Amino acid sequence: MNKLHVAALFAVLVFQPAYAQTPSTNVTMSQELEAPFSYFLKSSDVVGFPNCPEGFQLINDGTLISSFGRIAFEIGDPPRPFDARQKTLLQGWLPAPQWSVRRGGIEYDFLVWGAPANFDPREDLIAYVQVDITNPGDIPARAGLRVTFSPIEGDVPRWPCVDWYRERFMAPTKSSLRASNLRFDDSVLYCDSHAVLFSDATRGTSDTPGASDYAFDLAPMSGRRLIFRIPYVPIASAHDETITRIATKDVEELFRGVVAHWNGALDGAMRVDLPEDKVVETLRTSLAYILIARDVDETGGGYVQKVNEFQYDHVYPRDSAYLARVLNMWGLHGVAEGNLESFLNRDASGAITGIHRYPHHPDDWGQSLWALGAHVRANADVELATRLTAAISLHLDDFERSVKSDPKGLWPVAAPYDNELINGHYTGHNFWALLGLREAEYMARQAGDDALAMRARTLHDDFRKVVMRRLEELTSQTEGYIPPGMDDPMAGYDWANASGGVYPFGVLEPTHPWARATTRTAREYKWREGISTYGPNAWALKQRAREGADAAPGYLHHYQTYNVTEALLAMGEQEEVIEDLYSILAHTSSTHAGFEFTILPWNDRDPKGNYPPHGWFAARTCELVRNMLVREVGDQLHLASALSPRWLRDGDRVGVENAPTDFGRVSYQLDVTNEGAVLRFRPSWRSAPEKVVFHLPWFIELEEARTDNGVVDSKEGVLELPSEPFELQMKWKSLPHADLSYERAVHLWLDKAYSPRPETDRGFLFPRPTRPKLRDACHVFTDRCVIELLSPNPSASIHYTLDGSRATPASPRYSAPITIEDSRVLNAIELWPDGRTSEPLSVPLRRIPLRSAEPADGAEPGLRLLVVRGGFDRLPVFAGRDENAIDVRDLNLKATGVEHDYAAVFEGMILIPQEGIYHFTLGSDDGSRLSIGGNVLIDNDGLHPYTEKSGDEALAAGLHRIRVEYFERSGASRLTLVVRGPDGASVQPGADAFFHKVVRP
Repeated sequence: MNKLHVAALFAVLVFQPAYAQTPSTNVTMSQELEAPFSYFLKSSDVVGFPNCPEGFQLINDGTLISSFGRIAFEIGDPPRPFDARQKTLLQGWLPAPQWSVRRGGIEYDFLVWGAPANFDPREDLIAYVQVDITNPGDIPARAGLRVTFSPIEGDVPRWPCVDWYRERFMAPTKSSLRASNLRFDDSVLYCDSHAVLFSDATRGTSDTPGASDYAFDLAPMSGRRLIFRIPYVPIASAHDETITRIATKDVEELFRGVVAHWNGALDGAMRVDLPEDKVVETLRTSLAYILIARDVDETGGGYVQKVNEFQYDHVYPRDSAYLARVLNMWGLHGVAEGNLESFLNRDASGAITGIHRYPHHPDDWGQSLWALGAHVRANADVELATRLTAAISLHLDDFERSVKSDPKGLWPVAAPYDNELINGHYTGHNFWALLGLREAEYMARQAGDDALAMRARTLHDDFRKVVMRRLEELTSQTEGYIPPGMDDPMAGYDWANASGGVYPFGVLEPTHPWARATTRTAREYKWREGISTYGPNAWALKQRAREGADAAPGYLHHYQTYNVTEALLAMGEQEEVIEDLYSILAHTSSTHAGFEFTILPWNDRDPKGNYPPHGWFAARTCELVRNMLVREVGDQLHLASALSPRWLRDGDRVGVENAPTDFGRVSYQLDVTNEGAVLRFRPSWRSAPEKVVFHLPWFIELEEARTDNGVVDSKEGVLELPSEPFELQMKWKSLPHADLSYERAVHLWLDKAYSPRPETDRGFLFPRPTRPKLRDACHVFTDRCVIELLSPNPSASIHYTLDGSRATPASPRYSAPITIEDSRVLNAIELWPDGRTSEPLSVPLRRIPLRSAEPADGAEPGLRLLVVRGGFDRLPVFAGRDENAIDVRDLNLKATGVEHDYAAVFEGMILIPQEGIYHFTLGSDDGSRLSIGGNVLIDNDGLHPYTEKSGDEALAAGLHRIRVEYFERSGASRLTLVVRGPDGASVQPGADAFFHKVVRP
């Protein structure tokens, strides 16, 4: 995917049709807690069925949306809209959203679910809406309900992933629906002779087109049920038998069948028993969301795994690879096997002839092998490995050609197509290639092809040397942090690199200093609201913070968080893993749906067009919790790598039943008492691991551990146990620890969102040592600077230095504001009573002279603009003033008259209204540069997506020379200049701020 494709993707995300109704954002904190917490103010749910190519979207006001129309519900007498964003699911996880609203003394209980005819996913999906209307009071009351259908006219906003469904159902129907042709026939609503809504009750009259009103009086303690049937694809009246079948189907019997079908769909999955419903329900719901985001082919035997039924209604190899692997990790091997077809090429006889490559996804080379290898490993499928050998050999040929074509011997350069958004060598692509080579070796050995296995190993070892040499060069510039790209450490957004090469790649050991530095830097500079963000990489943000500039991290990114958290799990950082898990869950809906990005930190909580539920989030959630409970490390099986204190109270049980591993299935129960716990372990091995390792929680002190074979000694926080069944008796005592739970995370989030204070830690939810903050810091000053340091933790102390040396607990303790009159480097840390310290704050404080204003004689409004055509990768050298320059009002790229392949320079003067320090932020896609008074203040050069950089200048009131250089290669184009003055207000200078001197002949 090139930059043009990325721009189109963002357009899809941002400019899809709006929600049918926007709920009030004036939600109070108490209202947030009246029902199960939902992070989203604009919720989005899916009403679907396993393998159906389409699914309804259910939004916050109870409206159901398909590609053909919207079914809206209103309640009361008279009927009015309502807010139902805090829905729940039947049995806590079944994809049947339900909610309750009270109005006028009447209770309206909704239940929505979907099923195709005969449970065949190739048939039209029908949504069933059951409304139970009751009067719980002791006096009569009048109830009202209105149902309205509004057709979506014009082109279908999204096409299904599989062509056969579009050709059979959608295209013939779409062209005929018009809002001007709606009529009722008894209990059926027709739109252009297509049935769009069935009701089991006699409707009332309504003045609203396409609306059906139901109003009746209810005696005390009485009720009434209404059921509506809504086909996803409207049914032509010519198919009367289909309409009759849907209208007369016994809904209660059908519903029992749907519940049984869903339970059966997850029968083979491992079961997790934890004393925290939110975690268990999120896991099971996530598996259901994955099954809904899957399309069947016309034969009923082939499948395509997607991310959801909405904006990601297509196959994406990286997503599918994760989802297939997670399905294997949870025991749904048959589902996983069907998903692998996306990665295979076959001939007419069905023989595997190659591994598919997706030209717009250059990271898929290794991901395909990873998905296939994971399936072979999970199922001991030697037959599949054998059938794959020829395809693997061709895939290795492709690897050799690709690497040989690159001057650096790395995985070849890619344009800013997705994820890391760089123009160059992606670190993640090289990680995936290394993992793919190891998977190729593994599958070849399983197939008994030693020559192919040796070839893959040799390619891996040689390639790893090249990658490691380049990483060594990069990390020497970044204090050990591994950047997204392998050319410029400042470029790109964190993605696969944020794993530190640890998980799932295995490029580096968890103890490697680069891995530690990468995860630490990412977590320190990228985390907001307790989860990761998607924007400038952590090293770039760290440099901006050191320069005293604002470090806006970009959008929240829900599942990107897992790249770091999985690495922390491998590192044994149990407490941070649990903190991240709960912070992630605090960002889900009350129906356990996760999102991708497009939500700004501490902002509107609106995913906009990036609709939940997101299947990759679902997969990564299942992956993390599974690895916390059961995890393979080489020839060892690790149990309980991270357990929450919330799960280990007296009487609690942590249970894992029938968990698939590389060695076979395992089950265990950990029963907790107030004096310790008993672990009962029951494996069913195909090939036993070398040992079983149990991780002791960080918040307990072990006093004794014993099996029938005697005492077991702990070593570095773990117990090494035999691989046969055992019962382990442990006696321990609890140590002081933080209050960690989902409920606590929600309360912390609400407190920080509704009652923020200047010292509030907005990066994390749970209390932790936090870098001190500067209140109204004067990073650049002309006379003196007053330093005031803040901490969100009242029991902590702040220690600082001003001579550039590293701050330590022995450094002077901050107690009152400090005044400096010359340039210094401030370093500060927060120290907790238990001895823990924060990451350091390091800020240069610069005293600079005040820049005098230019004479205003001869100044006229506007700027001079010079445009140079050419395909530039960096800013060219502009040859001064040119007779081709034109007068323009401001920094408007439309004035260039060109869309792509050009460079431009705006020159003139900017009006500064009052003396003081001015903070300039220059953002661009592609490169740009800002000069004030002839000196470069901000250099934002190079090919890159929209990126902002900042700089400060001390300016006298009046006019100052300004020069803004810019170039655009291809794809999206954008140039912004924002100025914050001494009053603290930020403005984007308009036409009245710019002037230029007229040179007379």
